[in-house]
Amino acid sequence: MQLFHVLLSDRVSFLLRKYTILFNFIYYLPIAHRVLWDEELEAFLLCSYSGSLVLSWGWVFDLVCAALQFQIQPALSLCVDFLHQEIDADSCLDVASFAKAYKMGELLHFADDFVLRHFQDVSTTPKFHDLPRGKLLKFLQSNTLRVPSEQGRFFLQAV
Repeated sequence: MQLFHVLLSDRVSFLLRKYTILFNFIYYLPIAHRVLWDEELEAFLLCSYSGSLVLSWGWVFDLVCAALQFQIQPALSLCVDFLHQEIDADSCLDVASFAKAYKMGELLHFADDFVLRHFQDVSTTPKFHDLPRGKLLKFLQSNTLRVPSEQGRFFLQAV
């Protein structure tokens, strides 16, 4: 019984030291806080009073970041609606990358679906050349890819 008590007390003290060090380490980790700029604050205040936002491609991604961080759901919804309505061949790959980085699954699915539906237009944009090989293969192997002929699909897969 005495041996069990000693082993148990050693284990408790070990765990106590381990978690104290861990919690002290976590306590001192630097946390990156995003600064809310005057324009964003003004836009969010306008959104809270009027229910609308003036959006453009120049700053919609900044507003989404701020809305996610500060959990401003009405502004986030308006920004996502803007992205859905204004997406085009030039912006769809940016939207997909942004959605993936911020773990916005529904928006990522929408952007990827847009690429598949407008693949021929997207493939002529400069950003298409920066597309990772794995992502390109995923698009080319998709059953929902819309291309004028299957020959083009197989040619791209061979390259």
